[in-house]
Amino acid sequence: MNVLVMRRDLTTDELAALRRLYPGKEIYAIRIDPETSEQHLQLCRDKKADLVFLPQEQPLPVPAMQAGFKHLHLMDGKLLELIRVVPEFKEHRPFG
Repeated sequence: MNVLVMRRDLTTDELAALRRLYPGKEIYAIRIDPETSEQHLQLCRDKKADLVFLPQEQPLPVPAMQAGFKHLHLMDGKLLELIRVVPEFKEHRPFG
């Protein structure tokens, strides 16, 4: 199983949790350091990622947004403001 880890190494606790959830599976932790979201996508494809661990720092611009800086994205000719910075998580269930 290929597990990509963004901008860091897999922690001992993360590895232990994976081994509990996927007993007997070989786990290959691969560090990636993408500079863009497109590069991240390509690395996921190239490395045939089964799972990806986020960086331990906040992946969204949370501190800057909390300080009042607006973050925009152009889509279909319209400027859209990023308003939600708290990701929503659900418990991961093992596959296949």
